[in-house]
Amino acid sequence: MQSACSNIPVSKRSIVQIRICTRLAKWVTTMSLIIFSQLAIAQGHPSIHTSLSSSTILLGQQTEFTVELSLPRELGLNGWFNYPDTFNHLEILKRQKMDTVTQNDNILYRQKMVITGFDSGRWVIPSMSVDVAGKKVKTDTLSLFIMPVSLKDSSYHDIKEIIPVPELKTPWWYWILGAITLAVLVAAALYFLKRKKPLIPQAKEDKIKLSPYEQARQSLVQLKKEQWPENGEWKKYYSELQDILRVYVQRRYGVGALQKTTSELLIQLRGAGITEDPLSRIAESLRIGDAVKFAKYEPGVTVAAESFDIISNAIENLERIKPA
Repeated sequence: MQSACSNIPVSKRSIVQIRICTRLAKWVTTMSLIIFSQLAIAQGHPSIHTSLSSSTILLGQQTEFTVELSLPRELGLNGWFNYPDTFNHLEILKRQKMDTVTQNDNILYRQKMVITGFDSGRWVIPSMSVDVAGKKVKTDTLSLFIMPVSLKDSSYHDIKEIIPVPELKTPWWYWILGAITLAVLVAAALYFLKRKKPLIPQAKEDKIKLSPYEQARQSLVQLKKEQWPENGEWKKYYSELQDILRVYVQRRYGVGALQKTTSELLIQLRGAGITEDPLSRIAESLRIGDAVKFAKYEPGVTVAAESFDIISNAIENLERIKPA
């Protein structure tokens, strides 16, 4: 078809003729690939296919990853594609049992897996291999894009570069004044300690240690009384709100939640039994808190109240779930 089109002089070709020749060439190429693939299967060669139900998801959402392998009956299958539970910032939450379907002289092997991720970016599902009749058969690599949770209802301020501060030299008389002040304070402390009469020791009542849930509820009530969002104290409000959740998780499950990043904390909450929908709302609230602390984000009173309810409900849900 290309040779027939090439016999026409360029000066005499019309735009329509060029488009027709190009489309026919693409059609011939596509049909050749399909015929070659079918012949390969008919001649005893394996056929493999991988797919994602959605190649773009939000932070914490899930997508279905499918692996299909078609083999002639006479070829033996040794093992299956061994995808790890965690790879390239992605996690496999669920693996369905492998299905087998008979198709004429072939057998179709199929397995579906549920995948998610808590780090935004474009991540690659790597290629895996399996032994078929003594030969390695590999899957294709797939790309999964995880979008960050969008911030709304206010402007977002970028993090500024570090500004160098000139070094200031301390005047010599500062040191003399400091030494004199320290000497006066030490002398005054010694004078009052000598004059102070010993107190009769009194029995101290042991403080009743609150449970993790009681402490979290008490802290939430106190946080609401402070009314920091109404006064524009966004950083204080979200820092305290996140600390209440982290302290509860640390005391309840005995893990170092205060030292964890937001992504690591979300993974711990999912492992504790929080389902996808509440976990997605918790992720949004924590991301808003990070933006407030590090990028001067101002979410507004309404969003702050929603964040309070999300964290409060998360603690209630965790309290109802028995630790493993």
